Amino acid sequence: MIIKAKSDRFQTRRGLAHLNITVKFSPPFREDVGVREETYEIGQNPANVASVLNMIVRRHSCMGKFVDAVSDEAQRHQMVVVLNSRLARLSDEVHDGDSVSLLLPVMGGAKKR
Repeated sequence: MIIKAKSDRFQTRRGLAHLNITVKFSPPFREDVGVREETYEIGQNPANVASVLNMIVRRHSCMGKFVDAVSDEAQRHQMVVVLNSRLARLSDEVHDGDSVSLLLPVMGGAKKR
């Protein structure tokens, strides 16, 4: 299921365009929010990954427990954010047409012998 969500409306000024981005939810986030992906219209330009995460939490309060925008490292312990197929930092700018994917972090690895 794909739905369109619009952020809070900002007044559009000359030279300030709305951005449309796609947010993709992987399991278990998909089960929490009830959709596979959403399209967000952002009325601020430029916007960054942290502001996108805040918009998601405003729309889906259940995602608040996964967002820790204190630092990139703190955020990656809760949820991995991918911007256009690469690991994103909270300060990375998002542009019109970008895709933001939310993934569960993978912990662990091989034990040392």
